[in-house]
Amino acid sequence: MATKKTRLWKKVGRESVWGRRGLVKANSLWISLALLVLLRNPEERGALAVSCLQIYLTVCCWVLVSILANDLSDWGLDSASDKQRWIGGVSYPGNWAIVIAISVAGLGIGLIAGSPAGAKWAYLGATVLSLSYSLRPFRAKERGAWGIFIYSLSCTFAYVLIPWAWLGTPWPALLVLSPAVFLDKWVNLHFHETLDYETDAKVGIQTLALRAGIKLARRWLYRTAGLAAAAAAALLAFTIARLPEGRILMMLGMIGVLAISTAYVLWERRRSTGPTALVQALPWPYLASTLTAFRALPFFLIVWLALNEASFWAMAPLAAVSLVAESWYTFRYRIP
Repeated sequence: MATKKTRLWKKVGRESVWGRRGLVKANSLWISLALLVLLRNPEERGALAVSCLQIYLTVCCWVLVSILANDLSDWGLDSASDKQRWIGGVSYPGNWAIVIAISVAGLGIGLIAGSPAGAKWAYLGATVLSLSYSLRPFRAKERGAWGIFIYSLSCTFAYVLIPWAWLGTPWPALLVLSPAVFLDKWVNLHFHETLDYETDAKVGIQTLALRAGIKLARRWLYRTAGLAAAAAAALLAFTIARLPEGRILMMLGMIGVLAISTAYVLWERRRSTGPTALVQALPWPYLASTLTAFRALPFFLIVWLALNEASFWAMAPLAAVSLVAESWYTFRYRIP
């Protein structure tokens, strides 16, 4: 019994904490937190460090609820394709009790922290949208483009609307963050739908790729990735322009990251062993811009905040580890 419990906890950790399907999924939040704090008055920033950690924990709860609910909903289909998720090994109703408890915990963090009503409503909205993506009767993931839209909208609620409402930042940040996050998540899910085309076709999941056909779906993916790259570039320009100091240094740093990531993608495509799944399917402007805007930029911004406000040093290592881990998982993702 002890061995079985040990194996279960290892699976929980691997799938839901440090694995590529774990808490690294919350990484799109870091750029929102960094930019929203940056736009506040300098004398107010130090007091926001604790709120940022509370927001991060809240969004992590949302991430876990979204993934676990989807795993339970797809348990039969995953079993047929030899995918085993730890939550499926927990008997009913204990499995759903875990999902509900985590969801309530996310809301509870906001209640205990005294977050604004808008942040709580944004959390509930993100949760309803993510559950409607996976669960019946709506189950948007089987409704073509609606599935990608609902998923991307739920991510925008979680990664943008929750911190924006919580931290009380002006509208311009919301207007530049929302399209960047929405389009990035659209490309992410659309990419995985094209990757899982044959598997979904066997079990009859009516994704956008299955309804449109794989050739048309790949063409749409490429074009949407172009829009996502433009939105990420706009986010980069907007953020750097709002830096009160070190603007030129940050701009040169981001240009360096863009150049290095572009060179890596082009080199990867020429390797004799073949490119990774992401490099093979997506254009280099998207890959370079999303790496820069959603991984490099938030890390450097959080370090900059920590150098100016010591209270942010508690957040910097957490952001660094999760951002590096996600980058590692992303660029090693290969087609099976």
